[in-house]
Amino acid sequence: MKGFPTKNENTYLDIFKNECELGMSGVLAGVLPRTTVTANQVASPLTVRIPIGKALINPKLVYSADRGIFANGQLYLSAFATSSTGGAYSTIPIVLPDVNGGSVTVPIEGTLYEGAKIILYANYSSAGTSAMLSATLTGILVTQDFDFTAKRNILIVGDSIAAAGAMGNDSSARELMSYNHFGFRLKNALKLLGKNTRIINKGMPGSLMTDSERLLLSQPHLIEKSDLIIVYAGMNNATSTASVDNLLAFNNSIINIIKQRNIYNPNASILIVAPNVTDTASRTANIAAYRTQCESSANDATYGGSSRKVYFYNAETAFALGATASADTNFSSAERVAGSRVHPSDLGHEQIFNGMYDVIETTDFFINF
Repeated sequence: MKGFPTKNENTYLDIFKNECELGMSGVLAGVLPRTTVTANQVASPLTVRIPIGKALINPKLVYSADRGIFANGQLYLSAFATSSTGGAYSTIPIVLPDVNGGSVTVPIEGTLYEGAKIILYANYSSAGTSAMLSATLTGILVTQDFDFTAKRNILIVGDSIAAAGAMGNDSSARELMSYNHFGFRLKNALKLLGKNTRIINKGMPGSLMTDSERLLLSQPHLIEKSDLIIVYAGMNNATSTASVDNLLAFNNSIINIIKQRNIYNPNASILIVAPNVTDTASRTANIAAYRTQCESSANDATYGGSSRKVYFYNAETAFALGATASADTNFSSAERVAGSRVHPSDLGHEQIFNGMYDVIETTDFFINF
């Protein structure tokens, strides 16, 4: 129904213009702290990285310093650049012009895929003064799934879990790629049935439901081209008290997304996903109420329910908290500490997908694919 290209998107770049995320300097940036150093002291390295599930087209490295600094770097490219299971890095040295009180822009050839990173090293030229180096990767940041011939499109919105972030490392200490994420697991499961789909992942780390709402209200073309919209909702909202006003605002954001679907693509199915288990103190007191609100919103008497192609899955049922946090492999390896478990690992995403898939099989999107 909505494969690529469409009559209004006749070129590869036209498609990117409709999905790109510009002005990403705040995400793909880092700053070496200002420190007083001796002459020729080497600062700690600074790393900027391509987010999981994304690709950066026409990348440029912009760096600046307020003192005389000699800099050099390494570009690390994952051995599995197209959403595989991770792997070792190959490295390419980056020759950087000296910078003294200004900024330098260095174009980087090609496209950088998820997991790619640049590590910068700085050498301060003068003694007894403090200096600071900042670096930013700029370019056109897009969803990494380039399967523009797909028959159907799946749009994913929500927080860092929706965005395929913070999945940690597997048992071989390899960086995990978006292949492990529930969205790409869904894509691959559907492909085995002859149902070819494309993932458009617009998850935003740290976001609230109001952010997902604003995204879809301001970019209705994302809804127009999508056949299934997965909304991973509530994990960050649960850091706020489950007051009547907060839950009402949360509900209104979900309902407004449904209303936007009704206007721009009433045939699209929507799956509202309540958040997985967590033991973070800022969330445990409130998260049950937000899960309940997710279900109530999805089944709203006026806008929700399967008859209106709105469905619900509770990711809390995917897996339970392990008795020993350090051995809880359902969570990111970086969060296996009591009170820190939020982001699912590859195993956690697999279990979320397994439960989610049972619901997706009942959707209009799946039945009438």
